[in-house]
Amino acid sequence: MFTPEASYEAICRIADLVGEDRYSEARPLIDAMAEIEDSVPLVLFYKAICIYEDKDDVECVRLLSRFIERAPRNKKVPYARFTIAICLINLGAYAEALEILATVPTDYPDWEREVASATRSLEMQRKALAYCSGLRGAST
Repeated sequence: MFTPEASYEAICRIADLVGEDRYSEARPLIDAMAEIEDSVPLVLFYKAICIYEDKDDVECVRLLSRFIERAPRNKKVPYARFTIAICLINLGAYAEALEILATVPTDYPDWEREVASATRSLEMQRKALAYCSGLRGAST
């Protein structure tokens, strides 16, 4: 069991490793803290960031959503919301991504670029769906 002091030290070490893009080194430390991730939500946050780097967008969204539920006032929530939106874009869920981006401060780095990109992608998706809408039910 982690003491509060040990938890704090471990989180600081994980934050340093993630900040240095050393995800594979951070992962074992994060996994060792699994038993306290509900009481120390930053464990969820850093785990999600490592999973994002592994390109598992669905799991990243799940973990970041849990992080936000458990720590809605944490200073990392805008980063978490932005990352969720990027995952949704990667998954082709452009409308949902735009909804999430609307909850991120507009001065967040790359916010405008990502909103513009998601908007263009959503428009293309809608056009493509409109073009093929007449094909539904048509036999070949």
